[in-house]
Amino acid sequence: MLKVLNSIISDEANRDVILEEQVICMELMGSSESKTWRKRHNFMDRVRKSIGFDPLFKAEVVLNSAEEQTELGIMSVEDPAFYPRLYNLTKTLESTGLDVQVRKVLGGVWEWQENYNPQNYTFDDYPTAPAKEQFSRQQPMGRQSVFHLEMEDDSNVARSDVEGALYFALAENTIPVYKLESITEVGDGFVVAALSSEGSIIVVFDGKSHVNVNIFSHDEWEERPDKIMGAFSLQLPFNMIQRDEQPRGTERVINFMSDIHPTEDDNAPADTEDEAPAEIARKLGTSGDINDELYQCPSTEMKTAENDIAGYYNYYDKDNERHLKNSVEDNEYYTVGFRDVKFGGRVQTYTQQKKKATKYKAKAYGDNLLSGDLIYEGACGEGFNLLLTIEILKEQRGIENLTAFGSDYLAASAEVASKLFSTQANAQDWIRTGQFCQGDSTQLDFVPSDTFDLAFTYVDPLIDPLRRHDNNVPFANRMEMSKELCDSDDEADHDVLDKEQEAQEDWHASWVEELIRIVKPGKVIIIEDVDSHICDDTSDWGGVPIEWWEDAVSKYNWDVVPDSIEIVEGTWYHNRYNVLMRKNSPLPPKMEPKTLEIRNPPKKCPNRHWNERMNVYNAEEFDVSTDVVKEIWKEYETDLRPHLNSGKSTDDFCLVTPYNTDTNTWDNNNGVMRSDIKWFSVRNENTYDKYLGYVDRLGLRELVKDSWVSADEVTVYAMFFIPRSFSREVHYHIDWYAKVHTQVMTFLIPVNDFDIHLKYKDVDGNAQDYEYKFGKAIGFGGGFFHSTGIGQGEEEDVLLCVYLGSDDPDIWELARANIADELEYYMSPINGFTRNEMFPNKSICQ
Repeated sequence: MLKVLNSIISDEANRDVILEEQVICMELMGSSESKTWRKRHNFMDRVRKSIGFDPLFKAEVVLNSAEEQTELGIMSVEDPAFYPRLYNLTKTLESTGLDVQVRKVLGGVWEWQENYNPQNYTFDDYPTAPAKEQFSRQQPMGRQSVFHLEMEDDSNVARSDVEGALYFALAENTIPVYKLESITEVGDGFVVAALSSEGSIIVVFDGKSHVNVNIFSHDEWEERPDKIMGAFSLQLPFNMIQRDEQPRGTERVINFMSDIHPTEDDNAPADTEDEAPAEIARKLGTSGDINDELYQCPSTEMKTAENDIAGYYNYYDKDNERHLKNSVEDNEYYTVGFRDVKFGGRVQTYTQQKKKATKYKAKAYGDNLLSGDLIYEGACGEGFNLLLTIEILKEQRGIENLTAFGSDYLAASAEVASKLFSTQANAQDWIRTGQFCQGDSTQLDFVPSDTFDLAFTYVDPLIDPLRRHDNNVPFANRMEMSKELCDSDDEADHDVLDKEQEAQEDWHASWVEELIRIVKPGKVIIIEDVDSHICDDTSDWGGVPIEWWEDAVSKYNWDVVPDSIEIVEGTWYHNRYNVLMRKNSPLPPKMEPKTLEIRNPPKKCPNRHWNERMNVYNAEEFDVSTDVVKEIWKEYETDLRPHLNSGKSTDDFCLVTPYNTDTNTWDNNNGVMRSDIKWFSVRNENTYDKYLGYVDRLGLRELVKDSWVSADEVTVYAMFFIPRSFSREVHYHIDWYAKVHTQVMTFLIPVNDFDIHLKYKDVDGNAQDYEYKFGKAIGFGGGFFHSTGIGQGEEEDVLLCVYLGSDDPDIWELARANIADELEYYMSPINGFTRNEMFPNKSICQ
């Protein structure tokens, strides 16, 4: 039959008659294993090729039932609606219970057109208005980066490992998380969403080996997701399968903001590694240029403040007049001339006040700000206190590109501040200026909420809080009249005094409430130069007692963490004190150990150790013998102290330090001297055996065996002394990968009295302090995020540091990778005391 049909169709005259109108041919081909399947296929193909021109379709449709498989061949000629008909046919067949698959559709060739003259279209022939409208309407809001990861083949990944890597990445990049939520009811894996004012990170883990990390950031700096994933990879080994990048926003967004408003280098950091131009643009609401559009200064006349009484602002008025006059007479006054001039009613010049304020501001402000942050001062006066704060942070902590904002009750003060910062921003590329407005510090309605990374102020106290005296009574006399009530025996006078103090406290609270409102969640508020109760001998104008602050949190319902309040007395005036507090941040709840249990944990790595008191994993304080520690101190005095400042290693100890004793600088920190810290590690086996005896007398190996380190033997990998006499900057880091848990540990043992202590990050991402104590050692394992604290002592603080852990080869391989760049010699549990196995030819000792 096929031969007969083939001979008929092969004749062109027959084809013209038979295929003159729409024709459809259908044939059951049978299964591919049948003898006739190939013949029928070939016949249909010959017919298609004989016809040649479109519209022509040949479809191969596979039909599957429970018993057998067959193929349906379809040939359609002169039918432009072929595809809708094919779709309807497949649906009809599926309704009978068959599984239908369209395997292939072939067509013909286009029919030749004589003298075909196609029209050529240029760009101008296409309508551009819709595209231009879309381009102008789109609102980019940030960058989305999606990473598809596969864990390395030999990695035994637990849920806690993935969570730990995320928490470490958040902390390492100082991302302020206000909500972190895990969803575990998704099969064997889980989903974690970390929400931040800067964007979000969503991690999806399938419970086996695949992890998706979805990062959205409001800024468009391409290196930001790189930094996050870099920290993530330190904790979790993976292979990146795919990375997707795209802008996100509204109005059919297809461009990044940097595409719409290009800068010289859209992806480069803005004068610092910590901030991108787009990030600063996001904070300022611009494409990168500094302007005054973050908010508008009020245009209406301001009401008289409660503390505005006769003569109170005379000091400030005189200062403003002097500054404005000096700026007219001296073109460089706002550049350098002001530095030897008194300001803000103070008895010190700018330079003198800066020197006094350096120690406190470098620590309190420096610990809570990053380059590129926004800083606000209420009652900023002429702006000099704000400027010296920014200069101190630059000089002492390397913090740059802070954008300064402020307000003051006196319009003339705000004018001076604005001129000062405009001049400084033009002269210094690391200073940025925002708005300086006239405003009442108790009513900053024009300033948006949750905006600044730090806000601070000096509270001008109320004089004559109950307004008992006429306006013609000078404010100094009114203050003395209030002080006289303190010595009165009349109960009525004390009632008046109590009411005045209550008004004073309400006044202070109203200033603080506004600062709390305008800082971002989790950020810091600082109140400087607080005066004590007016009846205190040291009080000048009257203020609030130190103990008031803790009660004020609940009394005024402040949105701050009660335990965050830090009070430092005598910062730069012996009779005043400063107060620091932190705004609440909806951080994730503290994680109980059960929420991070490892499913099918590796045999060699037990669960993490939970420390409720410190709110961390894998860290604990241990008792050690003070007598043995005293002996170790004597050994240090003999073996090392004479060589402390030589800058050279000895026969017994290898010196490693970034501190250059010749230049008094840090070689790898742009010449900025952060600390004089040094590491002296044992350099030969005899010295190792000597100090191993002290370690064993302290009982460190016995303390951790089985309970912390699961191993046949606990190996002391290395021992070294860490002396330092000052530290001006924190540098958070981990000693061991998080995945080793407690199988590898660091012990830090103070061998003398200490002035410089330890900083660490808890599981909520908050910075905490650990105080070194004589007779105590702190031990910690993988993922403990810590740093040398800030401080200075008359003599060096000295720690004995001990690295110890499992003798298992797999664990040792992980430990060795962590210490490869800091030790020239160590004790290998495999090869004994040896030179660095990973870099045997590298000279690490100085």
